[in-house]
Amino acid sequence: MVKHTLTGVIHKSNVDRPSGHRKILDEKGEQIHILKLQGFIFFGTASNLMEKVRERALRADIPHLRFVVLDFTHVTDLDSSAVIGFVKMKQLGEKEDFMIVITHPSDKIVRQLIRGGVHGGDRTFFRMFPDLDHGIEWCENQILLSENIRGDSEESAMEDLLKEAFPDSREAVSLLAYLERKEVEKGYYLIRQGESADDMFFIESGRVTTVLELEDGGTVRLRTMRAGTVVGEVGFYLGVPRTASVVTEQPGVIHRFSQKALEKMETEAPSLAADFHAYMARMLADRLAHATRAIQALLD
Repeated sequence: MVKHTLTGVIHKSNVDRPSGHRKILDEKGEQIHILKLQGFIFFGTASNLMEKVRERALRADIPHLRFVVLDFTHVTDLDSSAVIGFVKMKQLGEKEDFMIVITHPSDKIVRQLIRGGVHGGDRTFFRMFPDLDHGIEWCENQILLSENIRGDSEESAMEDLLKEAFPDSREAVSLLAYLERKEVEKGYYLIRQGESADDMFFIESGRVTTVLELEDGGTVRLRTMRAGTVVGEVGFYLGVPRTASVVTEQPGVIHRFSQKALEKMETEAPSLAADFHAYMARMLADRLAHATRAIQALLD
């Protein structure tokens, strides 16, 4: 019934965060236990699932369990008797102080969980989300809150990003001269799918989302970027048309870095340009490493 077992260290939400936030989530990611379920769940398999969760909750050799994320994307149906197992799991969460987070349940399964008393008005030990991505994002935000950091915190985000890129504060200040600052409203397109890629953006404040625009007019969220992150760098370096659109979810401030600005920097300040390229290489390598670990975990 359990297709994959993952942790918040391996499987993160599609939200780019400042480096300080990412470091905390890497350190605390074991607190998120993710179980991707599949098939038909009946009383026996629900009881086995309960024992797997109990085993993880009682382990003393790894960080205390805070969130059990149960993904129902590939669950075909839920027998009414199986609801008892989820009631017991919720009770175990109350005893051991962890939350049950269910993602992507069908409408029928939601009704069964409500009738069985699993999902009700008390949201202290049980939450439900439409998909795994948003469920994990919520867990991550709770971990950041426990560290006195708001998940959408923007304080000093741009400064932190520049300090990470350029340990020498003088270089960070120098970079600003090559950036075009712009205040944007909600719904503003930084990037449009299919257009040429001649710029990238540093997010100082606000929140932007990368969406894949489908032929039927629908969209799919690929990634969300918060303050202190960078977007559009892949197309910028490869020089290929944009494969997705990037639109603001709320008003904010962005800094545009164009190909012309890069050429000017390489001419006027080659040392600064070299440090900039080194930072971008580290950032892309870090993203690739995280993606590789996630893929390896799914193949095990």
